[in-house]
Parts: sequence; C-alpha cells; structure tokens
Amino acid sequence: KIIMHVGLTNSGKIHMALRALAAARSGLYAGPLAHEIRVWLNKGQIVPLDM
Repeated sequence: KIIMHVGLTNSGKIHMALRALAAARSGLYAGPLAHEIRVWLNKGQIVPLDM
C-alpha cells in the first residue's frame, strides 16, 4: 500500500504524513529532512495519528 500526501504549500502534508507513519506498524518516509525525521520518530517526538 502506498499513500502519497499532496497539496498546497503549508497545507500540512508532511505533518499528516509523519503522524500517519508514526501510527503505522511499518512504513517508509521519502522526503526532505529524512535524517532529522528519523531522529524525531525514534525519540517519539512525532505524535501518532489516531487511526
């Protein structure tokens, strides 16, 4: 399953994508700031989306 978040600038695409990724059992983030986002996810600094 592939989910792609698209939209206007500053519309919350990355925020929603990262919350969904944090809530998922497994996943892949392919976007800007990948290293920083890996660190945030591993530290629990991104709040999971209530799925």
